[in-house]
Amino acid sequence: MKEFTLSDFTDNGTFPFHIQYDVHEHTFPLHRHLDFTELVVVMNGSASHIVNNEHYPVRKGDVFVVGRDVSHGFTDASEFEICNIMFRPEN
Repeated sequence: MKEFTLSDFTDNGTFPFHIQYDVHEHTFPLHRHLDFTELVVVMNGSASHIVNNEHYPVRKGDVFVVGRDVSHGFTDASEFEICNIMFRPEN
């Protein structure tokens, strides 16, 4: 399983936030965040969100939080566009 740190997305070590826009058309494999929390806003489309081996339908307008060390990914994506707000809550 892939593990991400905030430094995989930004090289600014003094600002503990990063905002990223993603489009997923298929599967985004299970992964986890080692040192950050993620606020996800579904901008368009739908998918199945896998969280610790449970599947949850998500669609445009949904907002959810994925904490550190939580395995998650997406399957069955259809026109799935998300905005990820990544941050270190302790900063």
